Amino acid sequence: MIHAEAATNAQAMGRAWADENTHKYGGAPCGTVYLGALTGILLALRFHTDPQRLAIKTDCHQAIVAIEAARSGHKPTTPSSRKNFPLIQAVLDEISRHNAPVSFHDIDEETPVMALKTARLFAKQQLQAFTKDPKRAPTGIPRVTMDVMISRRLISEASIAQAKESAKAQQNAKALNQQQTGKPARANKPTTK
Repeated sequence: MIHAEAATNAQAMGRAWADENTHKYGGAPCGTVYLGALTGILLALRFHTDPQRLAIKTDCHQAIVAIEAARSGHKPTTPSSRKNFPLIQAVLDEISRHNAPVSFHDIDEETPVMALKTARLFAKQQLQAFTKDPKRAPTGIPRVTMDVMISRRLISEASIAQAKESAKAQQNAKALNQQQTGKPARANKPTTK
């Protein structure tokens, strides 16, 4: 069970994941529910190394849609998906290393109640902690957040390089389309340095 909470899009964020046996939590002074959910999913995948099917549930439907779209080979279409694509790529890398099938689901009546309550409690506590003391961790999105995630080994340099290559290929395809059709293509702004 993954849960994240954020004050507003440019302020503190808290996130947590929990199962029947354990829980992990964290946050940032600057973040969104979407970013928190993706980070929680990544950490949950890294923690669960058992060779059994893993069903991840979250109330952030946007994270599920973005991961499933990337799994199917679709390029990110929304600004938040493009900005967080290195993190989505890191989730996909972790799924590929998992020894069993991984599925994603919205919260339903079969969601373990204690896991849900635990994740919500810790996410809320982290949100409050970072709201009171923003200096608890480095700030900034997207570049500084990526640097922090790399230093904490949440995502790899390879994931960011792969995301950059993907964005470059998409930009080249747009330019080629412009040459063939004569219509101007809108260039995506780079999201990482």
